[in-house]
Amino acid sequence: MATNDAVSGIKPPANLQIDSDKSTSWKKWLQQFEWYATAIQLDKKPADVQAATFMAVIGSDAIEIYNSFNLSNADQNNLQIIKERFREYFAPKTNISFERYIFFKIEQNEDERFNEFLTRIKTQASKCEFDQLFDEMLKDKIVFGIRSSQVREKLLTEDRLDLNKAITICKTSELASKQLEEFEGKNRADKVLIVRNKNVKQEQNKYFDCRRCGTNYKSRECPAFNKPCTKCNKNGHFAKMCRTKKNNANKQKNRVNAIEESSNSDDEVYISTIITGEKKNLTENVQVGSVKFTVKLDTGAVCNVLLRHLMDKAKGKLKPSRTKNLMSCTDDRMAVLGETDLQCKLKNEKQNITFKIVEERVMPILGLNTCEKLGLIARVKTLKEGTDDIFEGLGCYKDYEYDIDLIENPKLEIKASRKIPHAIRHEVKQELDRMVKLDVIKPETAPTPAVSPMVIVKQKGKIRICIDPSDVNKNILRRHFPLTTIEEISADIQGSKFFALLDCTKGFWQIKLTERTQKILTFATPWGRYSFKRLPFGVSSAPEIFQEILTNLLSKYKNVRVSIDDIFIHAKSRDELQKTVHEVLETLKASGFKLNKTKCIFEATRIKFLGYIVSANGLEADPDKMPVQKNLGSALLQDGQPIGYGARALTKSEQNYPQIEKVALAILFGCKKFHEYVYGKELTVESDHKPLETIFKKNIQSAPARLQRIMFNLTPYSPKVIFKKGTEIPLADFLSRDCDASNLKYEQEENLKVAVILPMSLNAKEELINATKEDSHLQLLLKTIQQGFPEKVNELPTELQHYFNFKEELTYLKGIIFKGDKIVVPKSQIQKILKSIHQGHLGIQSCLRRARQFLYWKGQYDDIVKLVKSCSVCEQTQRDNCKNTVLVKKIPTLPWQIVSSDLFELKGKTYLVICNSYSGYLDFEPLKNQSSYEVIEQLKKWFSTHGVPEELQSDNGTQYMSREFRIFQKEWKFNHVTSSPHHHQGNGLAEKVVQTAKNILRKCSIDKSDVQLALLNWRKTPQNENLGSPNQRLFSRVTRSPIPTTENNLKPKLIKGVPTELQLLRETQVKYSNKHTTRPVNFEINDKVRHKVAHRQWEGARVVEKPEDLRRSLIIQTDKGQTLRRNFSHLHRTQADIISNKVVVPETKYTDVSVQAQSPELPSAPVQSSPSTPNYMQEQTLNQTGTAPRTSRFGRIIKPLHQTRPDDTRGCRRRMIYPMGEFLRDPLGIGAIGYRHGPGPFIYLARKQPGEVEELWSNT
Repeated sequence: MATNDAVSGIKPPANLQIDSDKSTSWKKWLQQFEWYATAIQLDKKPADVQAATFMAVIGSDAIEIYNSFNLSNADQNNLQIIKERFREYFAPKTNISFERYIFFKIEQNEDERFNEFLTRIKTQASKCEFDQLFDEMLKDKIVFGIRSSQVREKLLTEDRLDLNKAITICKTSELASKQLEEFEGKNRADKVLIVRNKNVKQEQNKYFDCRRCGTNYKSRECPAFNKPCTKCNKNGHFAKMCRTKKNNANKQKNRVNAIEESSNSDDEVYISTIITGEKKNLTENVQVGSVKFTVKLDTGAVCNVLLRHLMDKAKGKLKPSRTKNLMSCTDDRMAVLGETDLQCKLKNEKQNITFKIVEERVMPILGLNTCEKLGLIARVKTLKEGTDDIFEGLGCYKDYEYDIDLIENPKLEIKASRKIPHAIRHEVKQELDRMVKLDVIKPETAPTPAVSPMVIVKQKGKIRICIDPSDVNKNILRRHFPLTTIEEISADIQGSKFFALLDCTKGFWQIKLTERTQKILTFATPWGRYSFKRLPFGVSSAPEIFQEILTNLLSKYKNVRVSIDDIFIHAKSRDELQKTVHEVLETLKASGFKLNKTKCIFEATRIKFLGYIVSANGLEADPDKMPVQKNLGSALLQDGQPIGYGARALTKSEQNYPQIEKVALAILFGCKKFHEYVYGKELTVESDHKPLETIFKKNIQSAPARLQRIMFNLTPYSPKVIFKKGTEIPLADFLSRDCDASNLKYEQEENLKVAVILPMSLNAKEELINATKEDSHLQLLLKTIQQGFPEKVNELPTELQHYFNFKEELTYLKGIIFKGDKIVVPKSQIQKILKSIHQGHLGIQSCLRRARQFLYWKGQYDDIVKLVKSCSVCEQTQRDNCKNTVLVKKIPTLPWQIVSSDLFELKGKTYLVICNSYSGYLDFEPLKNQSSYEVIEQLKKWFSTHGVPEELQSDNGTQYMSREFRIFQKEWKFNHVTSSPHHHQGNGLAEKVVQTAKNILRKCSIDKSDVQLALLNWRKTPQNENLGSPNQRLFSRVTRSPIPTTENNLKPKLIKGVPTELQLLRETQVKYSNKHTTRPVNFEINDKVRHKVAHRQWEGARVVEKPEDLRRSLIIQTDKGQTLRRNFSHLHRTQADIISNKVVVPETKYTDVSVQAQSPELPSAPVQSSPSTPNYMQEQTLNQTGTAPRTSRFGRIIKPLHQTRPDDTRGCRRRMIYPMGEFLRDPLGIGAIGYRHGPGPFIYLARKQPGEVEELWSNT
């Protein structure tokens, strides 16, 4: 049995390449994988290993497809499920009729071998579902689709022809035909590059090197003619000379019409086919005067071609040409009208180029000689085999880790993660995952001494992750390794004619970091922290570190110079250059470095390096770096002496930049101008613009959008910006005032985005831009931004002075003014913006956070607060008020001076409870019913036993607000004080003893013990050492109980200092209760308020009265016309509309009147209100003719009745039976009255409905 070691050498299939025919690519790749899986015995390995092997082999192109499956954890380890999901994805949506149409339409191509034709029709037939007719259909297709009529005739004459016979006949005939052609020496001149000339016959007997077969032979004797290539399966060349790239061997090749011209000016020039491995054509933009056109760079052409109409536009002069015709590979001729010499501008260089002029509509072409002369192409054929892998992947310098050098007592900071626009979050996360896979970064979970913010750069459509290590850079000790200067290059290249330039792939990322350095270079993201494992871009010491490593590595080569990640090689001969290039490549490869092949130039006679063009003539100024723009000036100083100057003009768009951005742009221009002098060194920038000194000390993200881009480009230089007056730096100021703008060119802003601005529709953007233009205030601000703010705030117009404190954050971009990355909103757009901000009815703080994230305008806070507070929807559904501070009630000085009473129900029984505020004495008794009569009778028993209290406290229950209770109150001479409706804390003492009473009853019910004995024990239990028990405070003695005690303990003894002790206890309670409370709001008459009617449900009202004797209650009139008493905790002032119909505050208040109840058995009796009972709290009886309103237990004012309808029983909610003659107010708490008259159970109810009074009868 084979082991894993025995099959470990088997290479897996290449990654799945997803092209236009996805289904076919998938089937072929899956077949290869199945063979590979069988070879390595994959089915014997664990399930997770099988799935991981499959995904590792399939390649990166399929990863996104796999992630879209959203497989569960179990399915991710099941190879069969994964393959099935891929099959479903790649399964083509076939149309059988259409596939059969394609099958019947197939014919053998002219150059197609029979095996290729057979494979093609078999593949198509498999899609047609022929089933049992498969072989018959293939046989018929061969007969009617074969190209050779002789073979078709032979097939038709064959008796009982089947598929195998047909295939054999076709293969035999094709082989015999080829052998016959070779035997007869027949050689067609199809698609051969020929050059006909007057002297062509003299050249036919000469030998030459052939690029089709690789040998030397006479003309028209190529052994590769019409022979198939085993690499690309095309005819006409051998595999060793095939130009098709290995990875794209099976792909269709591009055919580029290339023009060749001999050195002695042919009469005819033929167009051949050049095979390239890429689909892209190299092009370049050319300008002749004001005419611009695009040319194709064709290395297969040795002359240049231009269209006649382009020559006429460029005003070129046509002159005769010895070349008469251009011929294509299909023998199509294009007549050459002549030739012309034009002065062309390519990449800011002017060259005289000779073009062949044609009439046909073809693409203009630059030939090989011209491309090489202009440095548009470079030969790469000198690379030896075995060096290709140096261009693949990301390198890593071996045996080295950079350990960052910090100053003593570094001050490192922890920065929070910055917000990422939702539109690019997915791309950013993908780039982070890619960097983790490349081993550039790693997720960090351990504590780190520093955390830098992440910077997202979107360049050329791709996301790039960087960090803003501004705080870390302040603590780094620099090594100050010298960088290469252009003067050193100038001295070295004397006599050199050939040059090369190598570029390291993501150079800094090829340097590993120590564990300590990784902790310091940690950055924050919305998905957690990550640490760099490789040297990141932006660290101030990175350039000199990389320069030092490469310089020491390549110091043995005298003709090699290093500038950061660029390696410059020069030589006097081509052979010397090739030798040095190969040695350098081998050295870099052995050290672990990787190069970027697309940026490498392996051989050239002119090359750009350090801002100059290097050639055999020495150094020339790079036209791209020439100062052709206006108003930017810089000077390079050392020890106060100038050593370099620079100036350029501003483009049309740059002239509209704010002053702060123009100055920052000048700094960037100076750094790039003197790059070779300042890069990697400590740099101090002197500027006469004070705000820049401040903004360069902040993080990049805090700057406006365009300034962020400029600051990001300045990150490699780590400039320290200091302010100096303009008179102290006259040199740069002078350079910025005198520039040549004759060749001024206008460039678009760089395709670099450091921050993504708030996305908006085109209409919204246009509306905002137009509103900004029409806003006189913002136009004045814009003018100030462009001209620059004055040094003093009082020099600004009054309306702009508030912008002075953040003037460095203001900028103007594409018609919109920004404060940092926030849009400055025009006045006409504020109301519309406010409406958008408050969508969803967010609260004040949420709206403020939402607005401050993207927007700015003066008075933003006040506008948003006013908006939310005036929103009626928010007001109606807001949360409960914060708890108000506790109001300390009057402290009693005598026993039984103040008592509280309340009713409660337990297990179907109603109880009346009473408690003394001074002693805490508690008692409760069951009631037969909930009538006032029962309550009054029980209170009389207690009052007769303990005496009449000065004050009785209760809620607004109907039993306490009835006419009978007021009569009882007047006769027994005590004050009755009620709490605010729905505010149970107002009767807190009674509510507390209700809980105690219920606990006693529940516990005694469980163990069947005596309730009265339990109540006795509770009353004689001391509250604390100073206050004693309730019995001691009330009776001044200890009551006897079953617990043994001495006679001395039962003797009367007065408890002293009770009021003082009670005061201390209540102050302590208030201290803790008021920790999370607020002071009550002070309301005034006619204030608009909302009162709470249910959880998160508030209705509008107005304050109509402030009772002097009720410190926390108000009398309000609702939008429905009701007059209610409400506690402060159930009210809040509002600015929103409170009613649909305007509330009219009544001019007169209800007065205390005497009323009489008229019933058959209850005689009328005048009732006078107690002086201590306010008129709006009194229960008042009603008669049939109407009287004054009354107040329910919930504080609702009940209007009088006007008529009765005994037969109406609508709306009865509950039936209640009362003793004969009992008259009860509001038994249900819904604004109703009821009484029983006569011996029968007859109840009358009246219920208040919105807008009317409805009278109801219930006959039980």
